[in-house]
Amino acid sequence: MANRGRGSGGPPEHLASLRSGGYSPHRLLRRPRKPRLAVRPGQAGGMVREHGGQGMSRPPVLGTGDGTGGAAMRTFRMPILTATAFLLFLAAPNCPPRSSPTLLGTIDVGEGGKLLRDYAILEPFALVVTNGALSVTDLQTGTMLHEVPLAGSDGGRITTDGDLLYVTSATQEGDLHRTTLEIFGLDEAGRLLPQGRLDMAGGGPTEIGLHAGALLLLFYDAIVIVDVRDPARPILATRVPWETGGGVPWNMAIENDVAYVAVGGGGVAAIDLSDPFAPHPITRFELGWFDDLALHGPYLYLPNEAGLESEILVVEAGNPAQLLELDARWAWRPSAVAYGSGTLAVVVGQGKGIECFDLHDPTRLRYAGGARLPRGFDPIGGRMTIVGEHLYVGGLHGIAVFRIDAAF
Repeated sequence: MANRGRGSGGPPEHLASLRSGGYSPHRLLRRPRKPRLAVRPGQAGGMVREHGGQGMSRPPVLGTGDGTGGAAMRTFRMPILTATAFLLFLAAPNCPPRSSPTLLGTIDVGEGGKLLRDYAILEPFALVVTNGALSVTDLQTGTMLHEVPLAGSDGGRITTDGDLLYVTSATQEGDLHRTTLEIFGLDEAGRLLPQGRLDMAGGGPTEIGLHAGALLLLFYDAIVIVDVRDPARPILATRVPWETGGGVPWNMAIENDVAYVAVGGGGVAAIDLSDPFAPHPITRFELGWFDDLALHGPYLYLPNEAGLESEILVVEAGNPAQLLELDARWAWRPSAVAYGSGTLAVVVGQGKGIECFDLHDPTRLRYAGGARLPRGFDPIGGRMTIVGEHLYVGGLHGIAVFRIDAAF
């Protein structure tokens, strides 16, 4: 995901959200996990799984954050333990404490039909992009401090680099589509200081990210690179065609000169950014249906909400041309994910709740607690971030703020 958070503090307790031309998609390699699954290659569209004598276990993952698992059905098998084994089980040090994130409140995006498009956290401020405006909200009070209109009538994406903000918006006039990139500075009082602007043809990008002075704008059919090394004079550098396998490039995470992109039904794409002004797709993995991803070191965490394959995957991505699945955890319709402070947070149950996993061992997901989202809250996929002890979840009408307990 693009950079959406910074800092280690947070709001107080009284606060009231490739298949590129010329190569074929690859399949995920799976490390054997007995007796969970045996796998054989399927058709080019994905993988075929063969279940062994015992079916896939269904770990006690919440479906709505309330401990019930929602409407999901599971089969539990109780092993026969000796007295000694039972005592060892009770004393096992790798069993994380069960604790729930605490809802502190929500940050309203305003009235007048405003809808949240994107946001970033730069403490002590929340930067909120709505239909056609960018606003600054004080995290201490939840009060909007400043607001400026955007060039386009529909707000798009935001990413940050220090105190610089990069915001896109889009405008449609008849058959003409235009995207505008605006760069702002942010002073200590939360005032927005215009820096530079660039107008481009085409509809708004679905994701943006910054790497080594190059701003990547992901469109359905192309990657657009803008040179922002001089924030006052952004320059359109190049446009690279790419194919997403019919998916939408929703979210992106960048590490070690590689961008990993969640492209919905197209799986996960990897893009080489060793020369950020001349990117080229490495490959695309058809793993499932992903609208979001989280990256922690060499590990990717992918919420797959494709029907019966509803699960969270842990994937080793040290070699971007060959991904290896390390672990999988069943969850009911996972969508957005975020990593921070040793915790992986996941929106589950079609937006009904939050589940948290301990990642002190980044290769294994250990359930650590869950919570419900506010009633009527409509989370936006991929609009979630962890900053310090706080989890922010974006919804259509605001941002829900949770405190993550020290147990995580």
